[in-house]
Amino acid sequence: MYFIYNEKNLIYFGKGHDILTTNKQIFINTAYITLGQLLKLTNLFDSGGFIKIYINNEGVFVNEELEYRRGRKLYVNDVVTLKSGESFIVKSKVD
Repeated sequence: MYFIYNEKNLIYFGKGHDILTTNKQIFINTAYITLGQLLKLTNLFDSGGFIKIYINNEGVFVNEELEYRRGRKLYVNDVVTLKSGESFIVKSKVD
């Protein structure tokens, strides 16, 4: 797994995903991404353990419904919103 940075984008490669994060949009080239994977890509949490605890204790809104499963599958156009107000939209990566 490695990261490539440029002025505006963070590109992440690993575990079969090519993911581009920009402007609170997560671009994927697979059918889905799990909630835990998406939150890890936001760089808001120090580790997967913190993500697990956060989701179990606080929950995360997925399409305006409170969700407590970090394995929840997210598909294109799903919207994830943290209780802090930050939101992320899953988008399809255009090749």
